[in-house]
Amino acid sequence: MAKGGDGKWGLIVVEEWDGHMVSLIGENPTLRLARFLKPSVTHFEKVAKFPSSCRILAYIGEKWDFFDVQFKGWKNPQKKWKQWVDQMCEVYGEMWKVTGIYDAIIGSTYEIWKDREMVLGLVEWWCPETNTFVYPWGEVTITLEDVMLIRGLSVLGKPVTTCFLGDLVNIEDEMIKQFKICYKSKWKKVHHSAWMNQFMGNNLELEHVVFLAFWSSRFVFHAYPEDIICKKVFPVAIRLAQGMRIALAPAVLASIYRDLRVLINHVFNNTGTLCVWVPFQIMQI
Repeated sequence: MAKGGDGKWGLIVVEEWDGHMVSLIGENPTLRLARFLKPSVTHFEKVAKFPSSCRILAYIGEKWDFFDVQFKGWKNPQKKWKQWVDQMCEVYGEMWKVTGIYDAIIGSTYEIWKDREMVLGLVEWWCPETNTFVYPWGEVTITLEDVMLIRGLSVLGKPVTTCFLGDLVNIEDEMIKQFKICYKSKWKKVHHSAWMNQFMGNNLELEHVVFLAFWSSRFVFHAYPEDIICKKVFPVAIRLAQGMRIALAPAVLASIYRDLRVLINHVFNNTGTLCVWVPFQIMQI
C-alpha cells in the first residue's frame, strides 16, 4: 500500500521519497524528490554506487557518431521460418509451453522494424557502472521481467551452461555429425538457410533438436560469423527438446548489459567499426 498524490491510500506501483539522484550539472548526487517503481530498495546507498555522469554520453554535451555501429543481432524471420514453426508447433507446441519457450518461438515469426535512432538515443543515457538508464527524472533499466514478457524467454530453469551426461551426449554427437555433413555440402559453411533446407520436413528423429538449434542461433544467442549455425547452442537445444526448462532470460539480459557497456567504451575509445550481437529489439520495444 502507498499513498497517492490525492492523499488516498491504494495500490499503486510508484513510491515517492527524497533520494540522492544524479545532478544535471555536476558529478555529486543531489537530494531531491524521486519516484521509484515498487518493489524498491530503501537503503540503496549501501548496495549500489551512484551513477557517474562523466560516463553517461547524454550529460557530456557532445555530438556522438554511431554510424560505425552495426547491429548484427537484429534478426528477422527467413522466408520459410513461419512454415517450419507451424509444422513443429502441431507436434511440440505443448512441450514448448512446459519449457517456457512457446511465446518466444511464436514471436520469432514476426518482423520487428529497426529504429536505429531510437536505440542509439537510448544508449546515450546508459550508465555502465550501474546498468541503468539515468534520465533527468530518475533511473530505469531493462529487467528480467522485461525479457520474459517482451521476448518470451524463461527466467526459471537450469543455467544455459549446465553440462549433461548419458544419452544426451549421444544426441550431441549425432548433432555434430549432421553439422559436419552440412559443412561438407556445396554451401561450404552451415548457413541458416542451408540448415533449414537440409532438415525442414525431413521427419528425422532429430528434426526437433535441429529446429531448436536454428532458433537458438538466429533469435537467442548470436555470434560471429553472421547467420551461421553455432555448435555452442547444441546443448541448450538438446535439453529443450527433452522438455527441460532452461533459464534463457538471465543469459540474454546479461548479454544486453555487456553490449551496452561495449557501446559506451567504443565511443570513448574510438575503436573503429563495432558489431554488437545481442537482440536489441528488446530495448526498442
